[in-house]
Amino acid sequence: MDYRRVFWTCLALAGLLQFVQFAPTLLEGTGIQSVTTTLAAAVLVAVGGFGVAFPERAGGPERPGPLLYAAVLAVVLLFAGLVLS
Repeated sequence: MDYRRVFWTCLALAGLLQFVQFAPTLLEGTGIQSVTTTLAAAVLVAVGGFGVAFPERAGGPERPGPLLYAAVLAVVLLFAGLVLS
């Protein structure tokens, strides 16, 4: 298993979930927080996409550890938060 690719995929998914969560508020024009959060989510998707495409150049964990577990946990919690809201 390529743990680098798993790590970067989790970061890209976390950004995508944040984007899905905050994009509707951005369309409503609710303020700078929505703009900042949506922009940060887009950057996270772009960086995660780069890491998925080029895991050797992007780096990341080579074996399971706290960093990989934190990325997976972030995706699970963001998904649960999106579904439950």
